[in-house]
Amino acid sequence: MLNKSSLQPKAGFYLSLCATVLTFLVIVIGAYTRLADAGLSCPDWPRCYGRMLVPFEAEEIAAAQSLYPMQLLETNKAAIEMLHRYLAGTLGLLIFSLFIFACRRMQSYKELALPGFLVALLIMQALLGMWTVTLKLSPLIVLMHLMGGLATFGGLTRYTLQLSNISAVPSITKKSLPLLASMTLLVLVVQLILGGWTSANYAALACLDFPLCHNSLIPELNWKGAFGIFPEGIHFNQYLSLDDASRVTIQVMHRLGALITTFFTVLLSIKLFQARLSKFLYFLSKILFCLLILQLVLGITNVLAGLPLFIAVLHNAIAALLLATVVCIHYLLYQRPKNATIT
Repeated sequence: MLNKSSLQPKAGFYLSLCATVLTFLVIVIGAYTRLADAGLSCPDWPRCYGRMLVPFEAEEIAAAQSLYPMQLLETNKAAIEMLHRYLAGTLGLLIFSLFIFACRRMQSYKELALPGFLVALLIMQALLGMWTVTLKLSPLIVLMHLMGGLATFGGLTRYTLQLSNISAVPSITKKSLPLLASMTLLVLVVQLILGGWTSANYAALACLDFPLCHNSLIPELNWKGAFGIFPEGIHFNQYLSLDDASRVTIQVMHRLGALITTFFTVLLSIKLFQARLSKFLYFLSKILFCLLILQLVLGITNVLAGLPLFIAVLHNAIAALLLATVVCIHYLLYQRPKNATIT
């Protein structure tokens, strides 16, 4: 009799890999949609001006425009938004397929934990995507939607590694290395939240100089306005109403977070490089360092060049890749063979 755990393991791995790659694509296109101000190009959800396809013909445009006369139909931006929605929908089908695959081959309910979490995250993402439109880009909803996408990407990355049956490191001689990976992952997640809050509140250009802000090391700050949930933290308005000091505070905290993240990431990269626990981890240590340097350069360029669209989108993409890399490192350091020892 065929063991359930041996049921087409390669099929599950390739399905998870495709879902992971598609998630990255959805994140990048979502970033482009947001940064190109196309997030509200379709005033309704899940349709766009009452249609499943963006109208391009003159008669179709006129009919669609009549449904929402107060909003100008920009077909190119609407097409970007609908592309993002269709890709997200396709990703949803892949994640549900992964869950069904996990159910068919499971030997214990524990094996359904991660696929089940991804399905729950998918449902929440769909709701957040709807609320992003209906609540007119509320910063808190936008932030949750961004973090949900990154959490999906990180979870799928881990699940793909799990299904790949990649060899764990043979032994780890220091407890500090797995702990450092956990701390780096935690710090990176906090920095991603700060980056998402910066984007959601249009605070990326709050400081137009670097490394100072408004020619000051410590500019005027407004902590309540920057991070208070009520009454200033949630705005049902596309262009918000935060004062300059609040946006500056968000930007300054994002920069401080970048410094802390750089410290932990460089330290983890160096420790892994020196340890040479496995060829894959040795490779990941170099990738991690290169991604970090690129991300820092992109972040500084965004400020000095006035947030060019391509650079801003690439900044989001590299952030996602940094998360995936640290997730891989964390998984490999904690998934040790049973005979591995830590002293």
